[in-house]
Amino acid sequence: MLRRTRVRTTLTLALLAATFLTACEQSPPPPPPKPAAAPAPAAAPKEDVAAIQSMLQEKGSATMAPGAALPPGHPPVPGAAPSAVAAPAGGADAELQYEPAADWKAVAPASALRKAQYALPRAEGDEEDGELIVFFFGRGEGGSVENNIARWRGQFTQPDGEPLGADAGSTETFDAESGLKVTLLDVSGRFAPGAMPGAPVVGPRDNYRMFAAVVETPGGPWFFKATGPARTMEKHRDALKALLAGAKYPGRD
Repeated sequence: MLRRTRVRTTLTLALLAATFLTACEQSPPPPPPKPAAAPAPAAAPKEDVAAIQSMLQEKGSATMAPGAALPPGHPPVPGAAPSAVAAPAGGADAELQYEPAADWKAVAPASALRKAQYALPRAEGDEEDGELIVFFFGRGEGGSVENNIARWRGQFTQPDGEPLGADAGSTETFDAESGLKVTLLDVSGRFAPGAMPGAPVVGPRDNYRMFAAVVETPGGPWFFKATGPARTMEKHRDALKALLAGAKYPGRD
């Protein structure tokens, strides 16, 4: 009797063991461990971001998405695509032709947005030279003549810092010898243009004068801005007007 019980127990254990092994073989293998998540990229330091933004502004790099153009007549914005317009007469790359005075010194433009830059020799008694900057942003770009005249006038104040009147200075319009329309502003006072992005802060300059002009061409407006001490600017007034009067554009000779 005891022997039968032992045999029965042995068979039961063997059956349980076989059942357990079969179940283990049929169970799906455990899922492989998930790979560790890649660490999130570290944010760029603020000073690096500022440096990149400054570089893009200085170079005028077009970084907007295709088709994100400014509306015609909108002031130029570094990084924005130009307005979609037809190619100007004289070719898309036509340049305004003008003759600077013999005593003006061409210097390297301080910005890629400047087409040219000149130092105007100071008059006797003045402590610094005058400066002429030439800008061109493209066809339909740069804002209207009226808006630019108002903006340039707004860069001058009275000696006590109070704004000039809306009719301060004088504005004249004439045709260059080639038929191009020229609008010229002559304004004097305390020059306080405000700081430009990336440029050093310069305090107001008393007894300053500006000759600023817009030359309208088939390829877009060209902007001439000459500033400096009043006596120095008076010295170069005739030469600047001669430059504007003689300006030519290919196909308009």
